Amino acid sequence: MRVLHIQLDMVMGGIEAFLLNVYKRIDRNKIQFDFIEYGYEERKFDYQYVELGANIFRLPDRRKNPFKARNELKQIIKRNGYKVVHIHKNSLSDISAIKICGRLKVPTIIIHSHNSCRDSKIITAMHKLNLYHMDFSPYVKFACSKEAGKWLFGDYNKAITIVNNGIDLEKFKYNPEVRDRIRRRLGIDQFYVIGTVGRLTNQKNPYFLIKVFHQLRKTNSQLKLLWVGDGELKPSVEEIVDRLGEASNVHFTGRVLNPQNYYQAIDLFVMTSFYEGFPIAAIEAQANGLPCILADSITREADITDMVEFLALDEGEHAWAEKISDIIKEGIKRRNQTDIMRQKGYDIQDTVNYLQAFYLKANDSLEIL
Repeated sequence: MRVLHIQLDMVMGGIEAFLLNVYKRIDRNKIQFDFIEYGYEERKFDYQYVELGANIFRLPDRRKNPFKARNELKQIIKRNGYKVVHIHKNSLSDISAIKICGRLKVPTIIIHSHNSCRDSKIITAMHKLNLYHMDFSPYVKFACSKEAGKWLFGDYNKAITIVNNGIDLEKFKYNPEVRDRIRRRLGIDQFYVIGTVGRLTNQKNPYFLIKVFHQLRKTNSQLKLLWVGDGELKPSVEEIVDRLGEASNVHFTGRVLNPQNYYQAIDLFVMTSFYEGFPIAAIEAQANGLPCILADSITREADITDMVEFLALDEGEHAWAEKISDIIKEGIKRRNQTDIMRQKGYDIQDTVNYLQAFYLKANDSLEIL
């Protein structure tokens, strides 16, 4: 059977990474994935899906040519006769794919919530309008967290299935040899390293973290900040870092293909996001045994181990700097959290097993009919 996933974005974000991790591990003799992309530009990561057997269908940009995009999506679904379509959403600002699948009577339509808010007022307004008129009863509802379920479906109830954002626990396990190698290469081996992993976007609130780090450096010169990831705000963030005189103390890796190695180099993981559906980076950090400080705007469901503390962004950079200083003074050491993470369902193979069973059951039930 083939499952159609809607959609892959322009960059390798959380949804794209999640789907690739699942696709690599699912039984591809039984299930293959196809993907929709909007915009004709080939993504740098497309080859990773194609090598596994995927078809990637590129449609016109929905914003520039919505009618053509919708018509081509209809033709793709009709031509390939998909029995299962899995639609991945950060909001309901555009529900055209959901409506098309409904009109074509696709037997199993999954709507999967991957976020808990949006920072665009226009997108939020459109989301609320569509949510008000939306009838979810014909659809299967997945969410990465309860908060994500509430955001996309209006409330959280038993009809929503939480699909954990599982990870490869062994890959993110603490490795002191890799830690030493990365720290020496970056020239930070003699420093306490505060780090984060994620795109440099408004959602991640990078300016706040830079200000917190600057406050910390006023009383502790043995600190470095490591930001793993890229994004549209990188030039402006680098400008602020330079203006604060911290250019030699803040390291931006850009986009990397091996983020697991960079967690090894970090001593304390910090996430200052305005919102997250469910932060995979925080799960990866805990799997690496790192102590974590997360903004209280992030769902408490991200606290899988006993190594996580939450702090309100409203407390300001001084309070954040004090909290981080306290943790540094405590000298919290890494602990192997693999068994705890696995027990709580965050092994990627558990996620794959659930989705594989769900897809096959949906397909088998239709064949019986």
